[in-house]
Amino acid sequence: MVDTTITIAGGEARSLALRLPFSKEYLVYQRDLKAFRNDRQVMRLIPAVATGASLLYTSIRYSKMKKAHDRLDDDRQAYNEAASPNAITVLKSETIPSHKDDFEKARTGYRVSAGITVLFAGRHHLHVPAFRETEEARFY
Repeated sequence: MVDTTITIAGGEARSLALRLPFSKEYLVYQRDLKAFRNDRQVMRLIPAVATGASLLYTSIRYSKMKKAHDRLDDDRQAYNEAASPNAITVLKSETIPSHKDDFEKARTGYRVSAGITVLFAGRHHLHVPAFRETEEARFY
């Protein structure tokens, strides 16, 4: 509240300029709004870059998983077509288990990278500052 005395003289034209001070709530709101606008630019850029990088990493992990799967399919086909008992034994005891382990590792890596991509792709909403005037409530 600001009390001001105004004297009016007859026949004279005068202008009156009265500047009221800003409330503390409004100054805090202006500060928070400026910080929000600055942070919004950064908070848009960081998730976009992180999502792009994780998509690239996920595609690399997928290609590794696909190669491991193809290698395992080739081993199974070689096992089905093999005529030599020694070749079947080597495939069964060494080659197929080794390639199966490689495939499991590649699949796990792909699943982890896909999960990370989903996390990065999720939207992060910033809280927009709101102005709440306490004097207005007191006035009413």
